[in-house]
Amino acid sequence: MIKQLATETIALLGGSDNITEIDHCITRVRIKVADYAKVDFPQLSKEYDSAVKGVVEGSVHLVVNQYKHDFTTGDIATELKALKG
Repeated sequence: MIKQLATETIALLGGSDNITEIDHCITRVRIKVADYAKVDFPQLSKEYDSAVKGVVEGSVHLVVNQYKHDFTTGDIATELKALKG
């Protein structure tokens, strides 16, 4: 199930080539992208509690409520990194 979520997330972020960095904290998965225009923010906001542009140019924050989701931000970030290669 986490692999499916990560695969869909990569597609919604504009594909592996658009992702330049993946990190996380307790409530967010922080991702840097090359091109905001390729990111589907409305659909990401349906998959996560919200998806917003970060303060730093090119950053995307996926907010994860651990009481609502089956996975932690660390789980999601690890799977995204593994699939991205």
